[in-house]
Amino acid sequence: MTSRVHGAVVLFLLVGCGDAEPSSAEPNAETETPQATTGDTSEPEPDPGTTSPGDGGEEGDSSSSGGACGDGVVDAGEDCDDGNLDDGDGCDATCLNERFDPNAFPLLPDPPAFGDWVMSPEGDLLYLGAGSSSTTVMRLPRAGGAAEALGEHPRGSTCSPTDLAASDDGRWFITGNTCGCLDRIDRQSGEGREEYFCDTTNGQHVPSVAFVPAAFGEGEGDVAVAFAPENPFFGSTTFIDFIHPETKTQTPFVQIDVPLTSIRFTPDGTELYAVGSQLYLMQPDGSLDPEMRSVLFRISSDRTVEELAQFPFMVTNFVFGDDATTLYLASPREGVGEFNGNVGGDGLWAFDRSAGSLDRLITIEEDIGEGFAPDPLAYDSHGLLYAVRGEIRHLEL
Repeated sequence: MTSRVHGAVVLFLLVGCGDAEPSSAEPNAETETPQATTGDTSEPEPDPGTTSPGDGGEEGDSSSSGGACGDGVVDAGEDCDDGNLDDGDGCDATCLNERFDPNAFPLLPDPPAFGDWVMSPEGDLLYLGAGSSSTTVMRLPRAGGAAEALGEHPRGSTCSPTDLAASDDGRWFITGNTCGCLDRIDRQSGEGREEYFCDTTNGQHVPSVAFVPAAFGEGEGDVAVAFAPENPFFGSTTFIDFIHPETKTQTPFVQIDVPLTSIRFTPDGTELYAVGSQLYLMQPDGSLDPEMRSVLFRISSDRTVEELAQFPFMVTNFVFGDDATTLYLASPREGVGEFNGNVGGDGLWAFDRSAGSLDRLITIEEDIGEGFAPDPLAYDSHGLLYAVRGEIRHLEL
C-alpha cells in the first residue's frame, strides 16, 4: 500500500498544463448556452474499425463488418449480436441495440449519487442496488421487465457504495465506497467480498473506478481507482492508482490537484478522461473559490495530464458518445444541497470537444434530492439513460 500525506491546498494547480493561465467561460446572454474554455480543439483520430457514412458499408452489413448479423459475434457496424435476427429481445434484426422504453421498467431504489451505470456487451443496463445489509449488482434487460441480481457483497460497515465497474473478460464487478475501499464481486459465482482492498490514508474515499482496457497500453486488467480526500476542505489532491483485482498490487499512476468526481476511458480505450470541480477549493484567505467551475482532463498512458476544458458549473458525472469528440455532462440544480449558491448547470449538457461548445439538453426542475444531478448516467446508440428519484428516463439524441 502506498503511504501519502496530503498538503494543504489553497491554490488551484493544474498538472501537465502549459504556461498559459486558463480563463473562465461565461454564458452567452442571448442563447443562455455557456461556451467552455478549451485547452485542445483537435478532433480525435477516427477508429479505423468503425464504418463511416459514405464509405460503402452499412450497419449490420457483413461486407463491411467482416461477419453476418445473427452469427453471435459483434462486428464493426453492430451494437450487439445475440445470435438471432429477432426484434423485441433488446438486439434488433439489424444488430442494433433497441431503444429503452422507460415505461417498461419499474421504479428503482434511489441509486447512490455519483454512481455509474454500465452498459453490458449485450446492451443491458447494470447498476448498483444498495440495501441496508448488502450491495447488489443488478441487470436491467434492454427488452424490459424486472431487474435481475447478478451478485452481491455484504455491507456490514457504514461505507456507502459510490461507483461500479465491470471487467470486459466477464470475471469481476468492482465497486468503490466512501471509506476509501474497493468491494469485489465474482461475476461467475455472484459471490462478493466487502472491503477486499482499502487505502484509507488521510481519510480517502473512492468517487470513481474503471477497468483499464488493453488499448490503453499500461495496466491491462487492472482497475483504475480515484482516491480522493474524504473531506475536500482538508486537501484536494486526487490520486489515480492501478490495482490488480486478484493480487491487489497497487501501482501509483498520476495525481491531480483537483477533487475528481468521475474517471472514464475513451470508447477506443486509448485515453483516460477525468472531471473534477473547484467547488471545494479554498482561496488563500480561507474562503471558497467563487467561480466553482469544473475542469476536464485527458490522461495518456505515458502519465501526461492535459487540461482540455473548463465548465462554468459543477459537473458530477460524464459519459462519452460514440467517440471522444462528444461528452455528455450531468450537473446539479443550482443553489441546492450542502453548499447553497453552488453554480449548478441544472440538468444534462453536451460538450463538443472539437468546437469547444456546450449545449443544454434538458433542464431538471423538480426536486431530485440534496442538489444532486440527474445521475447515474449511461449512453447507448440511441441516447442517454439517467435517473431521477429512481425513475429511469431516456433522452433521444
